Amino acid sequence: MGKSGLKRSIDKTSPEWLYGEWGRNVAAEVLRRSTWMTIDLDKIETGMAPVLEAEHAFYTLPDIAASKHGHLRFVEVKTKEKSPRFNNWGRKVHGIPVRQWNNYWAVAKETGAEVWIFVVEEERALLLGETLTRLAEPMLCRPGDGLMDGEEYIYFDRRAFSVLCEINRSNELPILTNTIADIRWKLPFGSGRMVAY
Repeated sequence: MGKSGLKRSIDKTSPEWLYGEWGRNVAAEVLRRSTWMTIDLDKIETGMAPVLEAEHAFYTLPDIAASKHGHLRFVEVKTKEKSPRFNNWGRKVHGIPVRQWNNYWAVAKETGAEVWIFVVEEERALLLGETLTRLAEPMLCRPGDGLMDGEEYIYFDRRAFSVLCEINRSNELPILTNTIADIRWKLPFGSGRMVAY
């Protein structure tokens, strides 16, 4: 097992970081209101992305670690104004860099903890989410097929994600709607999906 990419420094003053931070705060608040305990891994002040590291390898961690009743989950949060349409398929999609996809699969394998991708969609005021395992099936393009900002991306049909809850952005603070306190991440029973009920 080799090193997975380079350790990356983070500019926590950039507009992109601050926009993403709002989305990460929304996701963490949803989890906490659902009685999950969270560690916001992106707030660890090292100047670098937090990593799972050994002498022979290191893997960048997702944004949030969430724990409840002995169950650990990792959550990567993507904050988007809207779901773009992928012209090759004519479908709305969300994507992540291939290097993150590979890192998060390695984190899941090494820790035994499930990794989720959450997407905060500002335009539709929704929080979407799904596991890496379930997203692997409806992948729209494989590594090498999609480039954005010079980096390879993997895209997923927006319909592959579950709607976890409605959100709203007001005065830069997350406001959650639609009985967010009733959202449960059903574990260890059933499918392990987060559902509203």
